[in-house]
Amino acid sequence: MKSTYGLEIEMGDVRLIDAARVIFEYQGMQFEDWQDRGISLKDKVRRYNIWNISSDKTISNHNGTRCRRVVMLPDGRIVGGKESNREYWQGAELISPVLHPDNMSEDFRTLKFYLSELRDIGASIEPDLFHDLHVHVDFGEQSEENWRRLLEFTEWVREAQYPLIRVHEAATGQHSPKVYRYSDDFVDDLLKTKDYEEYSYEYRRHHKLDDGTRQSFQLYQYRRLICPGAVMDPTKSYNTLEWRVWPGTSDVNLIRRMAEFSISCTEKFPELQYVKDWSKETIYQMRGNR
Repeated sequence: MKSTYGLEIEMGDVRLIDAARVIFEYQGMQFEDWQDRGISLKDKVRRYNIWNISSDKTISNHNGTRCRRVVMLPDGRIVGGKESNREYWQGAELISPVLHPDNMSEDFRTLKFYLSELRDIGASIEPDLFHDLHVHVDFGEQSEENWRRLLEFTEWVREAQYPLIRVHEAATGQHSPKVYRYSDDFVDDLLKTKDYEEYSYEYRRHHKLDDGTRQSFQLYQYRRLICPGAVMDPTKSYNTLEWRVWPGTSDVNLIRRMAEFSISCTEKFPELQYVKDWSKETIYQMRGNR
């Protein structure tokens, strides 16, 4: 494995600012230098040279609140999230710097330490509360060679998606990514495209918003499976295939296993039987850690 990658680990219950303070101070940085994302996705603070903390509106908490959206005040009142009550927001996303497979052992020791520290201040990772693990893997800049790889991925994911979905469903019966599956019609239409522009058009056409409009480039990543949004979007400063299919877990060995699979499969899409065997073994390991 040689591709760079990055991790996003969602967690609930912990106060956002407490999580940020822990991560920044352990890196020798001033907490006052931390910046959270803005209201819009385009205002997301992207600092991929450090371990960072971000809010995320998909993260739920055991007390019924939801990061950014629903907040519990100190007096117990439940109110809508807004800038003035940001200090009480619960839920956080731990975002890694750009990582390299050669440094995986050291990086995962660091990750284990951070997860332990966050757990000590109240963080929990529960797939039932919509806490997921995302792995970004560098796909390379747009080129003729990577265009062929994108089409190869599109054909590969047609069948490979199903054993991977079962990994997520083994962790929780809720929030299954199967609703975002790549249907045969969707795959067939993508494979007919001749360039990145046509591909992105078909991708949006098959994935409409509730009001019937097509998704923008900024919303591609919400396909909760394996998303090539950044690969086909020339406006991005990074070109990653985002593996969003993984359930959240605090088990660093499982996180590493899913990261290694994501990297190796991005570099060379394996035979379906390998995916099935890997998924079966991963589910066995998940159940053994409960």
